[in-house]
Amino acid sequence: MKSFMKNDRLDIENGKYLLGIPDTNLTEILMKGREEADYKWDGGISGYKKKLKRFLKTAIPQMEQNGLIKNKYKYSKELVTCGRRCVVDFGIQGMTAKLKGFLCSKLYYDIDIINCAPTILFKLTQTNFPNFECKY
Repeated sequence: MKSFMKNDRLDIENGKYLLGIPDTNLTEILMKGREEADYKWDGGISGYKKKLKRFLKTAIPQMEQNGLIKNKYKYSKELVTCGRRCVVDFGIQGMTAKLKGFLCSKLYYDIDIINCAPTILFKLTQTNFPNFECKY
């Protein structure tokens, strides 16, 4: 299975803040507006918290030293040589949107492109083939 290394980044101060939150408070924050079943990691919400804290304990020193976090990514088990690549174990990619926003909003723009292909194709058609009649 092919894999590659990718550099990620996070806000160091916000990461340290999360590490300092007691487990019960972190559970409340992570569960707000969510169900236990939303956390599909081994161990549910407690497994998710353990992976998050383990990730932050290694990611923060990497950020402080290098300004980057090195993560290994691979293709899914179903599409072993193509398609989306997913972070191995735990990383920013696997975080909930709110958590990712808290840790990365100063560094990244999160652009949601799910189901955008029809809109993109329509705009490309309008731009490149203005006389083409497109019924949508």
